[in-house]
Amino acid sequence: MPKGGNEALDIVRRQQTKSADALPSLPQDPLTSPTPDMPTLPDAAPPPPQVSTAVEPVIEQEVASLPPAPGIDKKAAKDTGKGEKSLSVVFAQTETEVPLASQAELRDLARQLTVDKDKSVTVMAYASAPEEQSSLARRVSLARALAVRAFLIDLGVDNIRITIQPRGNNIPEGGGPTERADVLVK
Repeated sequence: MPKGGNEALDIVRRQQTKSADALPSLPQDPLTSPTPDMPTLPDAAPPPPQVSTAVEPVIEQEVASLPPAPGIDKKAAKDTGKGEKSLSVVFAQTETEVPLASQAELRDLARQLTVDKDKSVTVMAYASAPEEQSSLARRVSLARALAVRAFLIDLGVDNIRITIQPRGNNIPEGGGPTERADVLVK
């Protein structure tokens, strides 16, 4: 008869001891002793590959044939003489996000507006489209006006000081890009 059920436990322990004796011995400190199957790693990462900054003439010719990038129309940015300043943000044909090229000028404008709390802004946005697609032009111009407004609000200009006027394809006479948003400061 087993003594308090410990006999079964003793049998299991003896089997484990026998199977452990059959295994090869392991090193005492597995962290410091090298494992024969594992390669050693270098202490530092290799340097990054060298990148050439040379521009080939072929690429320059291709870039020169592209249309001008959207952004601020320097000719349209002017003082109107009535205490108003205007800034024209030029967009690509179907673009509705504020172009990167115009963000610096809009940041400067936002800084001026956060200092001078008496000024207000009107954003008049335009988009070209055939006469039968005037609703599309109106929606695109609305999206552009809202994008410029949101950009100024994100920079700290109070939203009640900004008025938007989506003009669609009702582009005023006098030239200038048709895909734009004019920002008037009063």
